[in-house]
Amino acid sequence: MSLFFVLSSRKTEFVAVLALAFLILLSFMGRDDRVPSGTGAEQASAEIMPAPVVVPNIAEPILNAEAYMVRFADNASPLLTRHADEALSPASLTKIMTVFAARQILAPDDNVLFTEDAKMAETVRSDASSGEIFMRDDAVRMAMIPSANDAALALADAAGRKAGEGDFESRIAFFVRFMNEQARVMGLHETHFTNPTGLDAPGHMASVRDLAELVRVALARDPEMFAISREMAADVFSTAGKRHTMESTNDLLKEFPALAGGKTGMTDNAKGTLVLVYPVPPHRTAIIVLMKSEDRFGDGRKIIRWLEEAF
Repeated sequence: MSLFFVLSSRKTEFVAVLALAFLILLSFMGRDDRVPSGTGAEQASAEIMPAPVVVPNIAEPILNAEAYMVRFADNASPLLTRHADEALSPASLTKIMTVFAARQILAPDDNVLFTEDAKMAETVRSDASSGEIFMRDDAVRMAMIPSANDAALALADAAGRKAGEGDFESRIAFFVRFMNEQARVMGLHETHFTNPTGLDAPGHMASVRDLAELVRVALARDPEMFAISREMAADVFSTAGKRHTMESTNDLLKEFPALAGGKTGMTDNAKGTLVLVYPVPPHRTAIIVLMKSEDRFGDGRKIIRWLEEAF
């Protein structure tokens, strides 16, 4: 075999390899890796950041809660977790979905009427009178800050009325269906709502994993609702100009001013429940969910201090 033939063959092989590499490069450049908007995009965003690195030799906190999850908003891997998929009564953590859903249906200038039916809500109620009307986000404040059940019902009622539903029961039923449809779209497999308040009821359940995902989606799509939840106190006004003053049920807001929001809950069956949103420097956000705790604020405090030491 001549030297010329060998060199020529090797040159041909080299050109072929270069051509193949160029075609592969073109296929990657032409591929559309964009994720469509909506829930799919939000789901993908949770996987973008690398798994967090914990400072070694920092002991995990001992918590009272029967179920809990701590994760970053940009990564679905839990930092701390226990009974992540156990379906439990969420109590007023339900109102996170209530407010998220209501703010999708109602415009900021929509009226929210506190009817006699709404004022018949059990346990925690605002001092609003039957017949008073509020703008959407003032009703949201009443549902999120003091966790008023009549405000949650009034928001659901207003959303159902806007959708053209008939009586109070039909309007609430429509809204609960919408809440459950949102849960389905978000992939909350252990979650089912039967009311917008969070009062104990058969089949009204959620898991800490599901609630953490709900918070992540709400933070991505409607961060203003969590900005509202970090207010320690607020004044709201009816459309007639009557002032109503309220204070937060979240005892940790004053102790940890950096908190970006949260929600409390408490019923006989659920015991204490708590969601906290806490920034972790330099640019991450921790989502904390606690369920069935006899010391929810003590648990929340331990987790925040653990986050400050571990990251």
